[in-house]
Amino acid sequence: MVFDQRGSWWDGAVEQQKKSAAPRPPAVASACLFVGMSSGLLLVYVIGWLTSWQSLEMQKMHREIADSIGTSDVAAVADALRFVLYFMIVVLVAGVVGAIYASRGDLQSRVLVTIVAAITAMMFLMSGGLLGILPGVFAAFAIVQLWGRDSRRWFAIVNGREVAPLPVVPPAPTPGAVPPQPWTPPLAANGRPSSVSTAALVTVIASFAALGGSLLYLLIYLAVPHDDLVQAQLDSPLMEMVSITEADIREALTTSAVFSAIAATLATAAILSAWALSRRKALGHTALFVFAVVTVIVGVISIIGIPWAAAAIWVLVLLRRRETLVWLRD
Repeated sequence: MVFDQRGSWWDGAVEQQKKSAAPRPPAVASACLFVGMSSGLLLVYVIGWLTSWQSLEMQKMHREIADSIGTSDVAAVADALRFVLYFMIVVLVAGVVGAIYASRGDLQSRVLVTIVAAITAMMFLMSGGLLGILPGVFAAFAIVQLWGRDSRRWFAIVNGREVAPLPVVPPAPTPGAVPPQPWTPPLAANGRPSSVSTAALVTVIASFAALGGSLLYLLIYLAVPHDDLVQAQLDSPLMEMVSITEADIREALTTSAVFSAIAATLATAAILSAWALSRRKALGHTALFVFAVVTVIVGVISIIGIPWAAAAIWVLVLLRRRETLVWLRD
């Protein structure tokens, strides 16, 4: 009878003990973090677009989209775009909430996060361009992490399912009591924790994307005469809707070239930092942490930088994981 009275509490305690006995794999944590943070950042921008729907900037975007698809019905384009944004709100909210519960081991939430990541990956890839490829690849990578071997085993353990026991290597017989051993990070076949390998991979992919886009712009800026670039901007139909002078265009082109040069330099430094981190250099860890913080600050203030900001937050969490820090100290 005593057990019946405390049954609910006892079941919760047993369940909590079961979860604590199965540490969350870094793959699950990083995948849920990326999907949740990227969904949250995009959600802020989508809501911002809807709240400023009648602004001149949004009307300009409606006309630009209508011109790109060859139609003069701007109102129909605006209605279709608003429907897409409402749909995206539902998807992004599901991504944030699902990522929270999936990180706690909920099976249905893992399926929900997978669907959200797949939808966003397809939308990003279909949008075309470098800006769409980068988050699309990261979303696909998050799906792979959620359904990897370690992730599947952890979800099964947390939800009380039977799993095959891992092979146990018997300890070598030694005389006397064996002193407790310090915690050591789980290492992959290459001797590095998965958190280090993932942080380096995410950094290299994001940095190469930024480096490629920056170098392409600099190549165009240096190879094409500036008069031709300015004239191409002046001939654009959008110039009829805004008040901008030739001097403003030249200043914008120069400013973009300066930012592209800075971005290319930072991307190269980040790649070198990721390489140093993979070589177990503490300086690489510190430098990569600083670059990630700078990327988050710059990325959250611009829609273009959202994919890089989400990737940088992902890297920051991986850099601060216990196995990463212990591996560097050893």
